[in-house]
Amino acid sequence: MLYYPDARNFHPRTKAALAGFGRCESCGGPLSSDRLRCVKQSRHWGIWIAEDSALEQIELLMGEEKRRNKNRQRAERRMEAMSQLPGVHRRSDLKAIFQAQDGRCFYCGVAIDQKSARRDHLEPLNAARSSNWPSNIVFACFPCNRDKSDMSPNAYWRLIEKRLGSAWVKEQKARNAAVTEIARQLTKQRKAQLTAHHLTAARSATRRKRRAAEAGR
Repeated sequence: MLYYPDARNFHPRTKAALAGFGRCESCGGPLSSDRLRCVKQSRHWGIWIAEDSALEQIELLMGEEKRRNKNRQRAERRMEAMSQLPGVHRRSDLKAIFQAQDGRCFYCGVAIDQKSARRDHLEPLNAARSSNWPSNIVFACFPCNRDKSDMSPNAYWRLIEKRLGSAWVKEQKARNAAVTEIARQLTKQRKAQLTAHHLTAARSATRRKRRAAEAGR
């Protein structure tokens, strides 16, 4: 038998499947599929027992749960890294960049849609020159996004060149020129807006200090 003292963070599908195999350790009652609590006693929850005959199915479920947890942790680390980068972009910027790419991967040119597209930082998150400005963001297919990983754009273009040839890479970069220019213009707009915002905030702070000084006289 297996014991799971805390399954609250499991995926709903995993909870539903495990509830069918499990029993409350305290009273042996069935478990609810949504919270894995004992149906008979709500205070009995969090620990369930699986029969040995279900071990193979349980192991498959736990393997999926580990993969989900790993992906969740990776996403959290990525979001944390992105929050430390300079620069900002809007959802409208991402839409404009995707439309400029004409529904194709920035690197290999394969067709992608909004569901399958992966947002990729040209300069990876761990690079000193990385940022969240629109000029550093493109959309890639899943294989390119996975293969590029933490590579610099030049390093990844060299890898593509080995696969598809220098002539093909040159043509793809030429097709990407319009995308790059649009992203640069968007970055210019965001920087101007950010500067204006900072100036307005600084002026407001100066006015508040002046009023406070005048009131103290």
